[in-house]
Amino acid sequence: MSCDTCQPLQPLVACLTNLTIGTTTHLSTGLKVYVENLGTGKITVFDVTSTGGGEIIVSAFTWLPNVAFKIWATLVNQTSIDDTIVITLNDGVTTMSCGTFTPRAVFDSTGARESVRGQKLIKV
Repeated sequence: MSCDTCQPLQPLVACLTNLTIGTTTHLSTGLKVYVENLGTGKITVFDVTSTGGGEIIVSAFTWLPNVAFKIWATLVNQTSIDDTIVITLNDGVTTMSCGTFTPRAVFDSTGARESVRGQKLIKV
């Protein structure tokens, strides 16, 4: 896996509860989703199970605003974090082995931070 092959993705709202990464052909399957902070190199791993329809959803993660992240997934039993699975983005057409995005802090008119219940990765 190389940064050169990662799909550029639209920015996300930094304060969100669920992120739908996309879908996989591995239905109801244990996966590991990796999120790398490209500023520090820190990688956080999430153990998730894809839905019966193949959706990959990550929840309960604090996205730092204005920091670039790389995201990818593997089957739970892979021995290398570089053995990525193919993810179809939420447009139903674009596929990726990894993607890059930058969250943004969004505030309402009173200055309170906006929170989004769920968001989906979308290509640039």
